[in-house]
Amino acid sequence: MGRLNVLVPVASLWLGCIIPPLVTAGKQCGPTDLCAAPEACVVASGETVGVCARVARFQDGASPSSAYLGTHDTYLSENQPDQNEATQGADDMVDGDEPGGTGDHAFTLIRWDLAGLEPGARVLAVQLTFNVMNASAGQPYTAYLLRRDWTEGEATWRQASAGNPWETAGAQGSGDRGVDAIFGLAPTGEGLLTRTFGDAGVAAAQQWVDDPASNHGLILQGTSKDGIDLSSRENAKPALRPLLTITYLQGG
Repeated sequence: MGRLNVLVPVASLWLGCIIPPLVTAGKQCGPTDLCAAPEACVVASGETVGVCARVARFQDGASPSSAYLGTHDTYLSENQPDQNEATQGADDMVDGDEPGGTGDHAFTLIRWDLAGLEPGARVLAVQLTFNVMNASAGQPYTAYLLRRDWTEGEATWRQASAGNPWETAGAQGSGDRGVDAIFGLAPTGEGLLTRTFGDAGVAAAQQWVDDPASNHGLILQGTSKDGIDLSSRENAKPALRPLLTITYLQGG
């Protein structure tokens, strides 16, 4: 699935005509259909038919409101294994050679508080949008599901939180992260970049909704020596901070 678009029907199409019946949640819809509020017609890029669903966005300082501060992110530095990087700058890093020539890795951790979603919501699709500050000439990086809790202001290469070491340094143990790729990214230029979760990622997001205590977020990692820098939640511009978009049906 590509980028998701929310279609707004053009009122003039119905001027002097009979307004078509409202399309209910979970049903197919098109550009001229009206979904029963508060659903909207969500269509994947390149498609003409979508589904009536709800869209929730999570981005510090912007969505669901400017008061939202539920993003947590940092990166783990193999070169500085006991240093917490959360307050070292307004960007996250994924690299297989940082600093250059050392062969040391840097992996990013990120998660969102999804408390704004209605209980029982059924997740249909998930997308993550980053602002790329330094691209990698197309070198691949991969996101995996984290399996254990970590603390933004305490996590380091060696520990998930103060006094709680990773099973394997860099969050690489089987108890630290999953083995199924949630999505891949290989940015060739700077700017906003959106990636869509695969089936494993949608299932993980559903678990986050059903059991908030299981929401430990993601780790982005790779071995390329051409790393990437991504705007973090501390970026001065809210629109450039990491954005999680969830398309869902209300439970009931």
